[in-house]
Amino acid sequence: WESTEAARDREYLSGRGLGEEVLRAFRIGYAPSAWDRVSLAAQRDGFRTDELAAAGLAQPGRRGGFYDRFRGRIMFPLADARGRVLGFGARSVTEGQRPKYINTAENSLYHKGRQLFGIDRARGAAAKKGRIVAVEGYTDVLALHQGGLVESVAIMGTALTQEQLAELSRAAGSLYLALDADSAGQEAMLRAARGARERKVELKVVAMPQGTDPAELVAGDGADAFEELLSGAVSVPEFEVRRVISSAELSEPEARDRAVAEVAQIVQPLDANSVLRDHLIRLAADKLNVPSENLHAQLEAAAGGARPVGRRFDGGNGARRAERAPSVEAVARAEREFLSMCVADATNGREYLERLDDDHFSSATLRRVRDHLIEHFDDPLAELPEDDPALAAAVTDVVMRGEEEHASGEALRLTFLQLELQRVKRQLRHAERDGDLERQRELWPVRESVRVQIDELMGQTL
Repeated sequence: WESTEAARDREYLSGRGLGEEVLRAFRIGYAPSAWDRVSLAAQRDGFRTDELAAAGLAQPGRRGGFYDRFRGRIMFPLADARGRVLGFGARSVTEGQRPKYINTAENSLYHKGRQLFGIDRARGAAAKKGRIVAVEGYTDVLALHQGGLVESVAIMGTALTQEQLAELSRAAGSLYLALDADSAGQEAMLRAARGARERKVELKVVAMPQGTDPAELVAGDGADAFEELLSGAVSVPEFEVRRVISSAELSEPEARDRAVAEVAQIVQPLDANSVLRDHLIRLAADKLNVPSENLHAQLEAAAGGARPVGRRFDGGNGARRAERAPSVEAVARAEREFLSMCVADATNGREYLERLDDDHFSSATLRRVRDHLIEHFDDPLAELPEDDPALAAAVTDVVMRGEEEHASGEALRLTFLQLELQRVKRQLRHAERDGDLERQRELWPVRESVRVQIDELMGQTL
């Protein structure tokens, strides 16, 4: 704790508003930057190198021997509900060190998809309050506990798994999700809703301000500001409706028609006599500036099995309305994540890599990463190209992230289908730009087929 080498890391934590008391309570530490200092110290204390490797603290080097997996990083112990440390999460504050976060590699004890950071300290308070709050990151949990909201845990990302949801449902009857306001966080909340319904958990969505995480909010405005957000948390259907409204271009009548159709699909499964259904219809009609009769007409069409107007098709030719293309950064991130998932799944990864065409990728570098992984799948870091530092760095990043992934066969297939959908959409945009109607007609059913497969697979998972 008092290490001079860790001064910059203590300064980072202090800058996040975190005091020594909460850091010591959570046993936050520091891994020195030397290659094997932790391994050598552990061996002096009687641990064997194979035990250190099995625990995820050391890994074999290419020239023999072992070196520390965690070096020059803040260390977050990851404990189970009984307080037993099963692994570690680590964050680098060194400029340029990648990846920024790494975790213990999956082993017989540690499974990232089952872990909830802080569950051992939160479950007592959660049981008393009847609620548990799930956030994304380590420092979010530390800040909330420091502020008195000790029923908080971190899911360490946005992908809430079935195992995590099961643990959360055991801790309390109400789950409050406070994930980032970006698209990834919002999509994660909608996936969580499906699992919560199956487990009879009351799920509330906390509306985080855009660009602000809980740690920043508590540091700037105090724990009361976050408590106020909790008191304003809404049900999942209301969150979905508000999301549709906020993303609609209200100045365009056709955009409002599409928004009405989307709201109708969200509201339609609710009990026809429920107060929530009536509230959401009035809310949408008011915000979209349309008569409530329009929504009721859409609901009647949905109940009768008719396709709601404006939801998918525009006119009789089967063409879907124009869709906004995702950002270049979001597309590249999804492509890198899929490559990491392929690395994580030794059983199916190579097959999916070989199914990827060049036009599944938005950059030449990621195409070359795919080629390298196919050629060196069993040990992709063993033959890094010395004359191509950009490719070597990209491969290393993908492989390191892959070591942290918990990729099931279903998740791999789903992500592949999502990449395939983006590929078809790019082809459609090119055809629309070129005025090639024949090509568009070829691609419309392909796009619909991929979407149906995604919908079916999503219905089987969170």
